[in-house]
Amino acid sequence: MKQEKEYFSPSDQKKILIINWKWELDKDWVHINANSLKKHPAFLEDLDLGRGRFFAEFSVQPSDYCPNALVVATSIYNDGDATQQLLFKLLDQYVQPKQQVLLLMHRPNAYHEEDLRKILAQYSKNVSLRCILFEGGRNYLYYPVQKSGLLDDAGNFYMEGDISVFDEAQQRVLQPYFDRVWKYYEGEFESKVLMFKEDLLDCLFPLFLQDNQDIIRSRLIQVLQADQEKLLWIRLKSFVGTYLDVSQSIDAEDFDLENQLKKEQKTLAHFERHTLISYGFEECIVNLERNPHALEAQFYHETRDFCQDLFFGPPEENIPKSRLRELAGKFDLLIKVIPGMIS
Repeated sequence: MKQEKEYFSPSDQKKILIINWKWELDKDWVHINANSLKKHPAFLEDLDLGRGRFFAEFSVQPSDYCPNALVVATSIYNDGDATQQLLFKLLDQYVQPKQQVLLLMHRPNAYHEEDLRKILAQYSKNVSLRCILFEGGRNYLYYPVQKSGLLDDAGNFYMEGDISVFDEAQQRVLQPYFDRVWKYYEGEFESKVLMFKEDLLDCLFPLFLQDNQDIIRSRLIQVLQADQEKLLWIRLKSFVGTYLDVSQSIDAEDFDLENQLKKEQKTLAHFERHTLISYGFEECIVNLERNPHALEAQFYHETRDFCQDLFFGPPEENIPKSRLRELAGKFDLLIKVIPGMIS
């Protein structure tokens, strides 16, 4: 089977960055929710009537890496069928063959991983679409995080002091800020898996150096749970999909388990805010699984299943040390097939 590894690679294809956020571009800007859409029903009939009202296009200063790029700003909240219909109508304009699209969705606009699944399913034939959630000013998209992003914290492009990522006179996004953001997100999933693999194996490496006896699974768990600097146990659970759709995936009466999982999610979110790095795998999984026949989905499932069998079986079972070496190999294969920038 041919692996379409190239779908996020430098090319002459147009790169379109769609940012669905709390934009405040001017006094006439409309945040689309169920109520505001009732006041502007014509937006659903003729999308051009919404140009400059709830969405706007901005050209990008050309570069060698992105000679042809566009930023689309929009503010559509997830507030019923009509707003979803408008979102799809807008995306129809941009999710086209030979165009690479990064769709960044603001969580506080009421979007979750399940909504990303719907979007990816709607455009299942377009492998050049990637959907990512962001929030809280800690994401790479915000300039203050790494001094590289595009957004401020108040609904506009970052323009403060001597730093401006946007040319107001020409109404275009400047370089190198666009390239940095694009490269970060196109390689985010691959680099996130690589970082997790390295952190995980670094933590477990001392177990390789001990005697040649097998390792009891409870010892593996103990070592991972004891690592509070990198939250490896929670990140492992995130990697295998434990936190996806928590409320729907466990018994409705198991409140203790649900509360425990939500507490772990909050712990990871706090860790991300502190480190300014995204560690959770939920949206990564949703994107990897979009096509169950693609190599990235198959290798993710193999690696996930291997991790579940290795770390989540009976606590007193003996684990051959060779299984840890197999684990490294599984991750290496997965990293090679994830579309991104590293391999």
